[in-house]
Amino acid sequence: ATTPGGPQTPPPPAAGPVAELVDTHDLAGSTVEHGDGPAADAPFGGISGIDRIAGDRYIGISDDRSEKGPARAYPLTLPRTATGGTGTATIGAPVTLTDADGKPYARGTVDPESIRVTPGGDLLWSSEGDADAGIAPAVTLAGPDGQARLSYTIPEYHRPGPGRGIRNNQAYEGLTLTDGGRSAVVLTEGPLQQDSRNRLTVYDTATGMPRAEYAYQLDPADPGADGRGATEILAVGDGTFLTLERGYVPGQGTRGKLYRVRLGAATDVLGRPTLDGREVTVEKEELPDFSPHGENPDNIEGMTWGPDQPDGRRTLLVTTDDNFSRSQRSLVHTVALRL
Repeated sequence: ATTPGGPQTPPPPAAGPVAELVDTHDLAGSTVEHGDGPAADAPFGGISGIDRIAGDRYIGISDDRSEKGPARAYPLTLPRTATGGTGTATIGAPVTLTDADGKPYARGTVDPESIRVTPGGDLLWSSEGDADAGIAPAVTLAGPDGQARLSYTIPEYHRPGPGRGIRNNQAYEGLTLTDGGRSAVVLTEGPLQQDSRNRLTVYDTATGMPRAEYAYQLDPADPGADGRGATEILAVGDGTFLTLERGYVPGQGTRGKLYRVRLGAATDVLGRPTLDGREVTVEKEELPDFSPHGENPDNIEGMTWGPDQPDGRRTLLVTTDDNFSRSQRSLVHTVALRL
């Protein structure tokens, strides 16, 4: 607006949450450090989860099931550009994830999906397991060196079995920390076999014991999509969360949407082996689509916060899993977000 005889004043900011894609950075051109550890010769890729350590330093987890190399995570440096985007990345030497005895996980026994850094610097990561092979999902608290210190106690009805437990490749995909790191929240990609809704489970970070659980309703799949799943959850810092849902449309690519989630009056279903559909689900608010014209963001799976944008908006980094495929890419989408 313009006042008589005065300077122009900017319009007031739009009400409500706004998500805007700032840029997309391809990790294919990054400098890669291999180091000399057990995973030194393993290929970089399959980044299914990411978390910020401090400044421009992050850590990403590969969903390699110890097949192309040991299960591992990668230190990443993702500098900010002057316009708030992502600059040329550096990929550090991999951190091998090991069991409590310090041994790398055997081939096919884990399927790493998400990772978070605790306030004390430990690594908390989730494994999807393998329902077809009878391998349960897992949440593991490890030291900075990747060695397991604590395996969380998951609800018995999450364990795969005939007609119950996790569905194959639809398990512990999302993980975040909240309450100052005192609580860990796990979101399944899809419903358990006996359910029609996903489960959002809250654990005590220090003890690994579950203390609450809620039903999460996926939105309907996009027209022509092969399904829909929740691939990540991220604490906002005010008791709410962001979730990422996506599906693949053959011939078009991935379709993904962001949501703001509140526990609200959701029913605590911890201890209920089966959801009957009468429970109150968590509240979901759809945020503006950051690929509004049908752009293919690729296989979006990871989310973390970055340094704020120059205009004060929050920076959300959304990463993609290339599945070690030449037809897919390891991307970092930078999204400016006002909540």
